[in-house]
Amino acid sequence: MNSIREKTAIQIDLLKLFSVLWFLAKLFSLSQTKFAIAIIELQFSAIFLIPIVIACVVGLLRPSSIRCLVAVAILYCIYFLYSLPNSSNHRIMFFMVDVTIISVYVWQWAHGEDSRRNRKAFFEAFAPVGRYLLLMMYFYGTFHKLNTDWLNPEVSCGIVAINTILKPLGLNGLVTDMTAIYGTLILEAAAIFFLCTPRLKYLGFLIGIPFHLMIALFPMSWFMGFSAMVLAFYSLFLPDSFGDRLSEFITRITPYRRTLVIIILVGLIGFSVVLIGANIYGPASGSQLVAGIGKNTYWVFVSGLFVSIGVTYLALVLKLTFGLHSPTTWRYWVPRPMALLVLPVIFFVNGFAPYIGLKTQATFSMFSNLHTEGGKTNHIFFNKPPYLFNYQSEIVHVLEAPPEFVRRSQAQARRRPDGRFTLVGFDFWDYLHRYPSTFVTYVDRTGIHKLERAEAVLRDHPLPWVLRKIFAFKPVDFTRPKICSN
Repeated sequence: MNSIREKTAIQIDLLKLFSVLWFLAKLFSLSQTKFAIAIIELQFSAIFLIPIVIACVVGLLRPSSIRCLVAVAILYCIYFLYSLPNSSNHRIMFFMVDVTIISVYVWQWAHGEDSRRNRKAFFEAFAPVGRYLLLMMYFYGTFHKLNTDWLNPEVSCGIVAINTILKPLGLNGLVTDMTAIYGTLILEAAAIFFLCTPRLKYLGFLIGIPFHLMIALFPMSWFMGFSAMVLAFYSLFLPDSFGDRLSEFITRITPYRRTLVIIILVGLIGFSVVLIGANIYGPASGSQLVAGIGKNTYWVFVSGLFVSIGVTYLALVLKLTFGLHSPTTWRYWVPRPMALLVLPVIFFVNGFAPYIGLKTQATFSMFSNLHTEGGKTNHIFFNKPPYLFNYQSEIVHVLEAPPEFVRRSQAQARRRPDGRFTLVGFDFWDYLHRYPSTFVTYVDRTGIHKLERAEAVLRDHPLPWVLRKIFAFKPVDFTRPKICSN
């Protein structure tokens, strides 16, 4: 009996757990409407998205395969580079960890090491980079919010976010407002401390995972891809013995229960296929009922699936790590090769970019009320931004432009009463370089200008191709106090 049990025992290590969570995170990230639109409209990006989805599904079926993990990483990196400068915070983190995974795999292969035979060494080689990224994410999540408008109950994004859930229930008020503002700052700062302290990691799991399960459901935005990614990052902080404990726990489940779980999962997958079909093809069928039900039910189903996975993950982590102490050495924080430490450095600079005059989009300042454009900021540590570069210094007010230009720029910015909307100069000229036949009337520091075709003056405003790929800016909102926006 013991020999039979040993053969049927499930073996799980931290690398396998991370791989499963990583594949799920990418699928949740791509489960937004944009993915469906890309496929239906045969957009060029579908060439990248479909292979990623297929590779993630294969990876879930073969979670022990390092080659699947590397293949997904390669496909995602190609898609990320293609889609620049359109990016987001979690996609940058996906990209950096994927680059790390690819680099470690190539480095070990070049040095004659077999990653498949020494899975622990492979995990320990790339995990430190992920740990740094998560901690810096929490750092900037706190640091950017230290501004006068986040602390202002009239406009704070913390209150806007929490009220999307509590206000319909009649539970909003002064206590919940102050809790949302200061509780968020305390929680994100505490997560850094707990995760860096071996004896207190349990508290980090206890507060961090539920926090991301909660914000994933905020109606004001789609955070499931982001939160699912963070759950994967948390697996990088689990004790080494967690994999053995999880293996033993799952092995104790009887074959009957395993069969029941498989049946339920197959049913859920089939149900999701029906709902996705209704969501995608409902509008094309002309049936508003099918389209409406498909869209709403699809969102409910994906949310329910995410919460089910997240709560299960939380329960297992809290149950199996309780009482565990995992002392760390310097190797815990050092990747192999050490040259990979350049990635956390780049990540740190990216987060600090708004203050030194570089880009403002995808710097972990989302929903923070922060502004740094035009040489002014509301951050409590700076009287004015310590610009090292001037990309945010030039401000352009657009008076007249084609409808598509207006829609693109107003997606995240509130139009002024006089009809203007505002961009930083780099973003303005970048758009005109992409669409040189555009007509526009605008105001800058030199006065009012009217262009019948933008290409007539583009030579006077050259923009390096590399910078156009990596720089992205939020539309400028000079409303004071600064209203909540992404």
